[in-house]
Parts: sequence; C-alpha cells; structure tokens
Amino acid sequence: MNFQSLTPELVVAFEAIVGPTHVLTAQRAEAAATADAYADYGRDHTEDLHYAPRWCCAPVTPSR
Repeated sequence: MNFQSLTPELVVAFEAIVGPTHVLTAQRAEAAATADAYADYGRDHTEDLHYAPRWCCAPVTPSR
C-alpha cells in the first residue's frame, strides 16, 4: 500500500460518509476551539508518545 497525502477530494468523500463536522483537521480544530480533543487522536496511551494526525474521522455512531 502506497502512502498518499490527504487531498481535497478525499476530504469531500469522507465528509459525505461521516458528515463535514466529523472530519477533523488541525486547522478546523483550531478554528472550532477543539484543538485539545483533536490532539487526543495523536496520543498513544500505552507510552508517552504523541504524533499529531493530519486529519481524522470521528463518526457519530458505530454504524457509520
């Protein structure tokens, strides 16, 4: 599997699946004052590691 950067087309595709308010990027998190919640997605709670994600999807329900 080859790595591909997040493109505007991929953002639109994920927004169609989970809704635009559930596709988080660092810029969106800062604008919405949810940067702390966004940062939690980059933490490994088994060790003291933190790698900020470029983006993440946060579905509303498990079925989504």
